Amino acid sequence: MKKKLMIDMDEVITDGTFRQQIEDFLGEKIDIQKTGYFLQEALGKRKEEFFRQKPLNMYESSPLKKDAYEVIQNLNEKFELYIVSSYNIPDANYQNGNHLKYKMEYLQEKLPFIAPEQIIFLNKKELIAYDIIIDDIPQNLKSGKLKLLFSTEMNQKIPKEELEKEKIIRVMNWKEIKQILLEEN
Repeated sequence: MKKKLMIDMDEVITDGTFRQQIEDFLGEKIDIQKTGYFLQEALGKRKEEFFRQKPLNMYESSPLKKDAYEVIQNLNEKFELYIVSSYNIPDANYQNGNHLKYKMEYLQEKLPFIAPEQIIFLNKKELIAYDIIIDDIPQNLKSGKLKLLFSTEMNQKIPKEELEKEKIIRVMNWKEIKQILLEEN
């Protein structure tokens, strides 16, 4: 029986263009240390104006992370693999239908070997049982026997001791994931 592997999408598989879209709208760079994970916090009182624009496609011209395609393809052969991603953008409920559509289209185009039934959209990842998880948000790494935190600008300040206490391993890139999940096992 294959182990269940859950992989987050945003900032793990893809480098989205959401930050760039907000910066273009504001005409200035965003300070990640002030916004945290939810970049829309940089919009302040202009959130509604931003989200009422044309349908927001965070994946338009977004690249996959380096080595993600090859490693995910190999992981898909070894594990019962699921891409699990939130479809809800806080503060933009009227954009969420489009967001879900764009996510699905992106995954089908960029990772065609992933079957639609391997893609799960939900906001509470703890509802799913799995053996291994790869995510960029520590709060999403509550369960699972092996928890890999994909390092991003937004989670850099989490102390090593805190990660160790929660038995979370920080990974810097897909080559490290390959080494941990494909070469060491």
